[in-house]
Amino acid sequence: MSEIAIAKPVPVAPESAREVRATVGRVSDELRLLDESRESLVLMASELVADAALRSEAEWLIVGIKAQLVQIDGGEWEFAPVVYIGIREVVPRPTWTPYGYGPQLAPPRRFDHGRGLGLVAELVHHDWASGCCGWSPGTAGPTSWFLATDLDPQHVTGSIGSTMVVARGIRDECVLTPEMLLPQPDEPAPAPAPPSTTAGESP
Repeated sequence: MSEIAIAKPVPVAPESAREVRATVGRVSDELRLLDESRESLVLMASELVADAALRSEAEWLIVGIKAQLVQIDGGEWEFAPVVYIGIREVVPRPTWTPYGYGPQLAPPRRFDHGRGLGLVAELVHHDWASGCCGWSPGTAGPTSWFLATDLDPQHVTGSIGSTMVVARGIRDECVLTPEMLLPQPDEPAPAPAPPSTTAGESP
């Protein structure tokens, strides 16, 4: 098993999505991914960065990219890619006071029905057999993330396996599905009441 690990700081700005697309494209090339898989990774990473730029109150993001090629059991030099990408919002550390540390200054967001996370949830579930995504509050800043792989999840080990234990949450409470991020339908308007009549009147 070989692994790529990158931690890339970028400003919270729309133009950062272009820079991240280029980085993820190079990682995809190293993994020798085909066009559709490469396009899926690049688009999902770009959407997470653009979503954070639109909604976050932080000034910087840390783009974490971890990628592995795992040899398939019984395969003759066949390898399956495993890619984790997490976009962490860099928030100020709690300050020390005579009464202890102040509150964590995490941005007041999520879960919401933003287009970015919704699109990633659809893509990762459609394009990758064992793919998943989510949003985790985190002690070092909130992170939106996805895991792209066709490999059985129990075979995802190494640093990506350790990262996923934290990213998913204790009971998978940080995992999102496309259904969770669908726009909520408006409440149906009540039907108008029929006109009332009084005794002796025609209806």
